[in-house]
Amino acid sequence: MDDRRSSPRRSIGGRRTSRLGAIGHTALVAALSLLIAPPIGAAEILERDFEVRRPDFELRVVARLDAPREAVWAVLTDYERLAELSPGLLESRIIANDEAREILVATVTEGCLLLFCRKVQRVEAMEEDPPGRIRARILPEHSDLRHGVTDWLLEDHGEATHVTVHARLRPDFWVPPGIGPRQMQRTFMRDMTELMERVETEARSARRSETSGAADRSPYLNRS
Repeated sequence: MDDRRSSPRRSIGGRRTSRLGAIGHTALVAALSLLIAPPIGAAEILERDFEVRRPDFELRVVARLDAPREAVWAVLTDYERLAELSPGLLESRIIANDEAREILVATVTEGCLLLFCRKVQRVEAMEEDPPGRIRARILPEHSDLRHGVTDWLLEDHGEATHVTVHARLRPDFWVPPGIGPRQMQRTFMRDMTELMERVETEARSARRSETSGAADRSPYLNRS
């Protein structure tokens, strides 16, 4: 009969590591689940690029959305509801609307770097050329960005829409070299991919409501 006693778990600095091991295992499982989680929609990212040209950051994404251009346009220009679509957006609201000139939209986003999180406020002047072009121009005096322009181009491709986003941003706060740009790239690309997927889902739903004679059920159709 083997009467050997089970040996205690190895410790570091005199403390047992069982709790640390459990925490590490939980964190690993959580990280893996994010990597393998299925996409919300079927939007296809055709091109993606992120460049650091200090003090500027530049992003370009081309996506194919399985929805007609007019429906995609309606979703993207419903600025009051953008926070429901973009994962990094905490708030989005129209603060001025001069349809003859431009629409002013205020947004609040939140980004985290390691254990440090920061909210970034922006006010952008939206210049629209329906249903194909949107230019969002940062107003630096009301924003946490010194400069910024984001161009959206919507193009018909059969029954689908190609959406090209080209953003050039200059933060008005310090971004640590090395890990800072890498984290920004991961966050931008993740959020943009999820935004495209949600826009596609909403645009397809709105189109189905329209064709079935239930347009009044969709918040993106028959907007004044």
